[in-house]
Amino acid sequence: MGWAPEHPLAMSNGLVLEHRRVAYNKYGAGTQTCNWCNVELEWSAVEVDHLDWTRTNNRSDNLVTSCQKCNLGRRSPKEEAAAKQTSAKLNEQSDKLTALIKRLNR
Repeated sequence: MGWAPEHPLAMSNGLVLEHRRVAYNKYGAGTQTCNWCNVELEWSAVEVDHLDWTRTNNRSDNLVTSCQKCNLGRRSPKEEAAAKQTSAKLNEQSDKLTALIKRLNR
């Protein structure tokens, strides 16, 4: 975060978040496109997404413009693995329940 009250993305206190400054320098002024769904966005609606999920990695090659829905909907590899594990457990429990119901209905 840095003091840059004249920057187009400066907040009311004059500060600009580093990842937004770096992305603005990379993509420029004007309408942006969500990297994930291609919706057009004004900078006020842009969320800068870190490709590697590391919020402190503000290198320009790690930053893309994103809409809020896509940015919030993306899962990190850890979250994806946990979701798959949970899904597998639920499927296993469902299969056991189905087998039990079939036995009871005989």
